[in-house]
Amino acid sequence: MQKLASRALAAGIAVALSGTAGAQVVISQVYPNAGANGYHADYVELHNTGNATVNLGGWSLQYAQQGSGWQRTQISGTLAPGGYYLIRMGTTTAGRALPTSNFGSPTSMAPQSGKLALLSGGGTLAEACPSAQAGLVDLFGYGATDCYEGSARAAVVSPLNAYLRKNEGCQDSQSNAADFSVASAAPRNAASARVVCAPTLPKLSVQPVAKAEGHSGLTPFEFELKLDGPAGPAGVDWSVHVGGAGTATPQVDYLPIDLNGRIESGQSSTRFVLPVRGDSEVEADETVTLQIKVHAGATTANGDYLDTVATILNDDTAPPPPMSVANVARSEGHDGYAPFEFELKLDRPAGAGGAQWRALSVDGGTATAGADYLPIDLAGTIAEGQSAARFALPVRGDTMPEANETVKLRIDVGAGARAADGSASLAAEAIILDDDPLITPIHAIQGRGERSPMLGQQVEVEGIVTAIVKDGFFLQAPAGEADADPLTSEALFVQTGTAPNPNLQALRVRAVGIVAELYAPGDQPDRASMTAIVASNPAQNVGNVRQPLPPALTRLQPDPDLGAAGYEAFEGMRVQLDDRLAIGATGGRTDASLESTVSDGVFYLLDGAADAPPPMREPGARYGVRDNGAPAGWIPRWDGNPEAIGVDSAATGRAPFDVAVGARVGNAVGPLDQHSGRYTVIQQADQALLALAPAPAPSGVDAADPYRPPVDVAYYDLDAFHDEIAPPNSGQPASQPFAVERRLDKLAEGIAGALRLPHIVAIGGVENRGLLERLAQRIDQRAATAGLANPNYRAVSLESASPLQLGFLLRSDQVGPAPRVLLDRHVQIGRDETLALPSGDWMPLFEQAPQFVDATVRDNGAEFRLRVLLAQLAPLDGSDADDAQGRALRARRHAQADFLARWEQQHQQAADALPLLVLGDLQGYGFGDGYTDPVGTLVGKPSDPLWTLVPGDGIDRVDPDLIALTATGPDGERYSSIVEGSRRQLQHALADERLVAATDAIELRHARINAGQPATARNQAGSALRAANGDPLHVRLLPRTHADLSLAVQAPQPPTAGQWLEYRVAVDNLGPDDAHGVGVGMALSQAFDRVRVQAPPGWNCRAPQIEAGRTSAACSAPRVWRDSGAALSLFVLTYADQAGTDLTLAASATAQSADPQPGNNAAQASARLTAAPAP
Repeated sequence: MQKLASRALAAGIAVALSGTAGAQVVISQVYPNAGANGYHADYVELHNTGNATVNLGGWSLQYAQQGSGWQRTQISGTLAPGGYYLIRMGTTTAGRALPTSNFGSPTSMAPQSGKLALLSGGGTLAEACPSAQAGLVDLFGYGATDCYEGSARAAVVSPLNAYLRKNEGCQDSQSNAADFSVASAAPRNAASARVVCAPTLPKLSVQPVAKAEGHSGLTPFEFELKLDGPAGPAGVDWSVHVGGAGTATPQVDYLPIDLNGRIESGQSSTRFVLPVRGDSEVEADETVTLQIKVHAGATTANGDYLDTVATILNDDTAPPPPMSVANVARSEGHDGYAPFEFELKLDRPAGAGGAQWRALSVDGGTATAGADYLPIDLAGTIAEGQSAARFALPVRGDTMPEANETVKLRIDVGAGARAADGSASLAAEAIILDDDPLITPIHAIQGRGERSPMLGQQVEVEGIVTAIVKDGFFLQAPAGEADADPLTSEALFVQTGTAPNPNLQALRVRAVGIVAELYAPGDQPDRASMTAIVASNPAQNVGNVRQPLPPALTRLQPDPDLGAAGYEAFEGMRVQLDDRLAIGATGGRTDASLESTVSDGVFYLLDGAADAPPPMREPGARYGVRDNGAPAGWIPRWDGNPEAIGVDSAATGRAPFDVAVGARVGNAVGPLDQHSGRYTVIQQADQALLALAPAPAPSGVDAADPYRPPVDVAYYDLDAFHDEIAPPNSGQPASQPFAVERRLDKLAEGIAGALRLPHIVAIGGVENRGLLERLAQRIDQRAATAGLANPNYRAVSLESASPLQLGFLLRSDQVGPAPRVLLDRHVQIGRDETLALPSGDWMPLFEQAPQFVDATVRDNGAEFRLRVLLAQLAPLDGSDADDAQGRALRARRHAQADFLARWEQQHQQAADALPLLVLGDLQGYGFGDGYTDPVGTLVGKPSDPLWTLVPGDGIDRVDPDLIALTATGPDGERYSSIVEGSRRQLQHALADERLVAATDAIELRHARINAGQPATARNQAGSALRAANGDPLHVRLLPRTHADLSLAVQAPQPPTAGQWLEYRVAVDNLGPDDAHGVGVGMALSQAFDRVRVQAPPGWNCRAPQIEAGRTSAACSAPRVWRDSGAALSLFVLTYADQAGTDLTLAASATAQSADPQPGNNAAQASARLTAAPAP
């Protein structure tokens, strides 16, 4: 009765349904919009379209919005011919009252989507689209529901309208969209005027046919078309054609038909024939689908068409099963006989009597009968019901290296089987693989250079397995098999591609494969590689007794002039590093969306003396520079600090060893790997690393001198900090709420604790201003929790069209009537600048446009004004590529630096310019890396254009030069991050001369809370550690003070030779400010080895020193208050024979404070030494 389209079954597939016999009830009206604008209840109206009363006992109306969650309402009563039946559904408190309903249900219907099924029996539906077997009488779907009659649903109605079946409820073409219209709701019940619909057409049906195809000719498959009543006066016109869904092949299995016909008036059936070809081929049953179309005079269960199937039943008998056999290849063994076993196979079980066979060794192979194998002549039967049998060729083992050999075999096929090609026999071959190969020494494969001299050759090697990793194992020759050449390694890596058998550890094995160089990641032609064998077969045990591992090398430290090449002789060999300094913390993989890090177990030790300084990134390119493929050999190279040795603590299955920089670690034992491009010890599974000494505690910046209020400015690069929401189509990640909260806590801890709440915090790597504001609030909360004054940070940011933003946090806690940091100006520069590319395209010059703030910092009654510029340059990674992208990236980095240098110069030339501090991730080392030198460009000291690869580099845009504050600290502290054990500075602070002139001193420090910590420290909630990869930098500006220091020297009286003499030095501060950072230097005109200095409390004096025939001493004090002074004494033991000579003490005073009268800062006093009185 219905044709349904259901997305729940498959998009666009029609499902054929049939109503119960004689069914004449339809859903005639649906109203799902109960409420104030219409009726107070949803309702469904039924209509009896026939001329006989229908008993509704046992019937149900079922509703669902989507899927299979049907709600069932059992109805009852009778429905008169042409009558209506009103079912009240879910009600509301507003709207007009319905006419008296014939039945009530509490089920409410959704106005936008729903489906209704009227059933004459059965329980609650369990499928999204009901079938005819469920007793379905009628189905209606509207809106966005997933089941309905026909090819389309009814459209969504407005609140005042209902779905009404057309023609007073009589139209039923099996399509909801065609049969229903949207009109004003008009509910009808049993009392409404009856409408008896016109009689319906007879229904046509057909049954499928299944029969044997026959062995030849054509077999007629006859189908009968039947009507459930006689055809009307005009008869019934029909047609039939073959569908496309059957498994039979047209013309081969049957003749396609395309017929037309008529059932004449008064008749109720007719027949048609599908011709099927007979054959003698054994095959599966096949089907032909047919579709019958009614053109006029009748209907079908599907409206106007029927589908039926002809099943062609196979009636042919199978021939004997074919027999097959495969060649066998295996090693011959070293003694005795190895059975080369062959398997004879049938494609199905043997029939009655089984399948007979005979196997013989025949001439034609390269092996020698008797010497290499024993000839065979065997016969057998594959038993009935079985499908395989085996026989063996005995092959003699030996220990002689020789070529592989073959033995030819003939298998005669007897009764009960057949050869697949129709012949009387099968051919097979035994391939005898020689397993006594020539073993190549490992040192011969390694050679003396960085690349193997046997690259690409197949070799077989033997050695002891020293370590097993996920894709191979390390193989080392025993000590007794090593050569005498110190430049060749005795070990290599065997790459298996999959995890080797763990039981190979410490066994002597043989490996076969192709010699290869396994290169480190990247595309640099000069990058490091590791000599290996790519195994073609699993390793074979040479014995089952575990061997002592070759002794580990305990001293590496090759000639430093050799660089990384000096370690080539140790590649793959067991080494042992004891009591080494950790110079790179254990790394890991961080899922920022969950704020969770998993350790990778890799850290870095210093292969050097216990007191050797940690390695720094040095000038030059890491690899040989190439420009359009041509080597640029004149550009300096950096050796990569090969003394930074990695340790992979987890590669062999051990738990990761997490360590921080500065710890001392022992017992790093295992083969020296170079997969990653850096020599790395693969920690043996049976050896535990030793923590010999802990790392220094993480450190922040020192507290400020309470008598000398500073201006503190910090820069913190957050890498990439995203909030919980990913903007549509942005591709940006979204973090879980708890992850965002955890990272806010960690960052706040670092800024409040380690950085001590700076006046200005420049921030990089934050997703948006909203997240920056949340960080400001979290820092305020952290300060309150710690009992600190609330900094009341204010977030300011001018956002760019970039996934990450720059911004500032400014303290706005009150100092008197105004905030501590007053924002005078906030400007973004370079936002609209573009870069033209050689291809003719262009790109924005900056991803994140630089921005600056002009700020007034107020503290202790004083004000300090400055400009802070925050910049983020294009990334360093990828700028060494010799391709179009690498050249574009280098050009962009240089153009960014050049733009900022021009801006700096313009700023400096302004008469009223503020002191300038430049901060940011400048993605440059502070020296040339062989490709670009952005920091040199920004400070006014660009690299020589010969030493970089960027056209137009080397132009000095800045005069006077800026000062790179990050280059002024101790050598070992000039870093913000650590990569593979090498310290590097990519985040910088630059100052102009105005800033230097406006301060007594500028102190730069890093809060050591990130770079030196293991990656898993990020998992420590509430801790400042590892909240980012780089250490935040902190600039402390000590505003300029003025103090007039005056110094006087008094000579001893009397100056008797041979006695202790006292010189007195008086230092006075005449104001107007306190003098800070005061130093006093004193020098005697002669050399004395017994000198001491006496100074007031709070002064610090160094031990006197003798140099160039004079003795000198120096003392310092943090300050001398204005209008006060200090008295120092220098005592010297003179010699009696110095009588008659003059002894002079010269002294001078200095301070960080500016001295308005420097002429009174130095003085001297002389005394002529006299002889002591005679006794």
